[in-house]
Amino acid sequence: AFLQSTTSNVTNPDPLNERVFSAELGYGFRSGIFTANLNAYYTLWMDKSFVRSTQMSNGDYARINLGGVDARHMGIELDFSLRPTRWMDITGMLSLGNWIWDSNTKGYIYDSQGQPMTAALDGTVASGIMADDHAWLFLKQKGIKVGGSAQTTGAIGMTVRPMKGLRVSADWNAYGNNYADFWLGSGLNGNQTIEVKDPWRIPWGHQLDLSASYRFKIGNIFATIYGNVNNVYNYNYIMDAQSDALQEGIWQNAYAVMYSFGRTYTVRVKINF
Repeated sequence: AFLQSTTSNVTNPDPLNERVFSAELGYGFRSGIFTANLNAYYTLWMDKSFVRSTQMSNGDYARINLGGVDARHMGIELDFSLRPTRWMDITGMLSLGNWIWDSNTKGYIYDSQGQPMTAALDGTVASGIMADDHAWLFLKQKGIKVGGSAQTTGAIGMTVRPMKGLRVSADWNAYGNNYADFWLGSGLNGNQTIEVKDPWRIPWGHQLDLSASYRFKIGNIFATIYGNVNNVYNYNYIMDAQSDALQEGIWQNAYAVMYSFGRTYTVRVKINF
C-alpha cells in the first residue's frame, strides 16, 4: 500500500447548501400571578453535512464525509412561572421531542490526512476525489434516532426571599430520551451498504442544584455573596455515549461514555463601588 502523508486541499466538487424548514404554533397565558407558554414545533433539516469515522486496517482512522442528510425534529414545549406571594417564585418547563434521521446517505472515505482512500481501507490512496476507485459507504439510517442530546427534558425550581437581601433557590433538572451517537466500528471495507442499528437509549438522568445569595452593605459599599451546590446528591448519570452502528444498541456495546460531574461547590463575592 502506498501511504501519502501530505494533506489534500482539493476543493469539494459538489457541495450542497444546507436548507431548513421550520413551523411553530404557540399559545401564551398571562395573569397577575401565573404565566405559561405552550409551543409546538416541526423542523426539517435538509442537506446537512457531517462526518462519521471508522478504523482502517493500517491503524489510521478514516473519515466518511456525508452530505445530503435530512433530519426531522418535532415536539412540544411548555414553560410556566408562578408567583403565589411576593417572596416566592416557582418555575418549570417540559420539552418532549422526537428527532430522527429522515434520509439515507452516501459518503466518500478519506484518511486522517484528507487523502481519498480505496475500498480496501488499508491506507492505499485513490487516484482522485470521487474517482472510480474512491471508496464510498451508503448508510441506511432513515428513521434512526438522532443521538447526542436529550430529546426529553424537564425542570422545576423554586426561589424564596425570606428576608431583605437574601435569596435561596432550588432547581431540579431531568434529562431523558437521550441516544448514543454512532460510529462505524472497525474492519470495514469501502463500497458497501451499512444497515445502521437503532442506537443505545441512555438511561435518564437528573440532578438537584441549590444556590443562595445575600446582599449587604459595608459602610457605603454594597456587596453580595453567592453560593452554589450543584448536583447535591452527588448522583452520576450518563450525559453522552457512542455506539457501533453495526451492533445492537445495548449498553454492553456502548463506549466513550461521558458521565456528569459529581457534587461541586462555588462561592464568590461581588462588591459594587
